[in-house]
Amino acid sequence: MNKFPIFVPGVDLTTTVFDRHLRTPYFHQYNMSVQYRVRTDLLLEVAYVGTRGLNLFRNVGINQARLASPQHPIINEVLRALNLPEDVITTNTPANAQLRAPFQGASIIGFAQSQTTAQSSYNSLQISLTKRLSKGLQLLGSYTYAKSIDNASGGVSGGAGVDSGPILGNQHDNRANRGVSDFDRTHRFVLSYLWDLSRPALAAKSTAGRLLFSDWQVAGIITAMSGMPIDIVDSGAGSFYGLNAANALARPNYASGATRGTATRNIPPGYFFNPL
Repeated sequence: MNKFPIFVPGVDLTTTVFDRHLRTPYFHQYNMSVQYRVRTDLLLEVAYVGTRGLNLFRNVGINQARLASPQHPIINEVLRALNLPEDVITTNTPANAQLRAPFQGASIIGFAQSQTTAQSSYNSLQISLTKRLSKGLQLLGSYTYAKSIDNASGGVSGGAGVDSGPILGNQHDNRANRGVSDFDRTHRFVLSYLWDLSRPALAAKSTAGRLLFSDWQVAGIITAMSGMPIDIVDSGAGSFYGLNAANALARPNYASGATRGTATRNIPPGYFFNPL
């Protein structure tokens, strides 16, 4: 049986293929902690916890259009074989993106490859204070200061159980896609408590009072955390690459002469940063 894809005239091939050089994803996990007994019923613990992920899955649009210039023209071999004059391309427009694609006959946005070329890192400071049950009160407070960085945040893809993340903008620019993870939360505080309520005096006066007012507890969990990061993207920046939908989104660069300091000072109302 022929297992190769069938090309239909006039219809671009769309599929997701696996890189023949797939590697096994793996993680390095490391931690160190110190405990100190503040008093008999109070324990303080300070820990460093880190994780490094290598060879992680991500989907790459390997057929994105190449960029042409008069100094570095692109030769379309299909047009040359047909003796058409447009075989030498020196300009970049959304209209000629498909002609600049490396694999003619395959879709730019619908022809992807699953690769194990993503990486991630997680580093955190974790502090906990535990008060064992005494005098009717039990407490556990935990605080985490952490940062997660990767170059392809994502979830389960297509219901196939493959963790993979899409790439924004230029599919071959790993540095531009490295940043804080989509799910990163810098600060997280959790407090859980249990309080044994004392039995009031009226509980001892009758059986009904004893049943109604004895052995009551108040318990709860309080969680506070910082929000997740946002991406500032240009929805049309991938058009020269022939990308659209999610992959067409690209992250902006600083304007000439701008720095992080100038972008985060004197911010006009209604803006997240200073556009000037």
